[in-house]
Amino acid sequence: FMQRALAGTAVTFETEDSDPEYHCMESSLRPEWSADGSEVVGVHIHVQDITQRKLETQRLARMSRTDHLTQLMNRSAFEGQLQAAMMRSREHGTLMALLYLDMDRFKAVNDIHGHAAGDQL
Repeated sequence: FMQRALAGTAVTFETEDSDPEYHCMESSLRPEWSADGSEVVGVHIHVQDITQRKLETQRLARMSRTDHLTQLMNRSAFEGQLQAAMMRSREHGTLMALLYLDMDRFKAVNDIHGHAAGDQL
């Protein structure tokens, strides 16, 4: 990254670490040009802790892919997973199967017997 910045290109990248706990840093390297603009004479480096922003982005992404009640994949996430599985099947020349189960009045199970019973069902 430093070589690219010294060559005149602005560079931004993230680094993540999970030891001992998750944190994410964003680093930006900006070349500093000579007064006449003919050569890079230095690099300005800015490092920012973006852990909270990254965790919130991950949380929102999870929420967008799961049903808030069951925590199972929602339709959009399922369709994405299905498309990926179909592509892998085609790429590897393997067969795949899909089982679809439609449960009428499933909400009533949760409402009458509780979510634990619905989860078991």
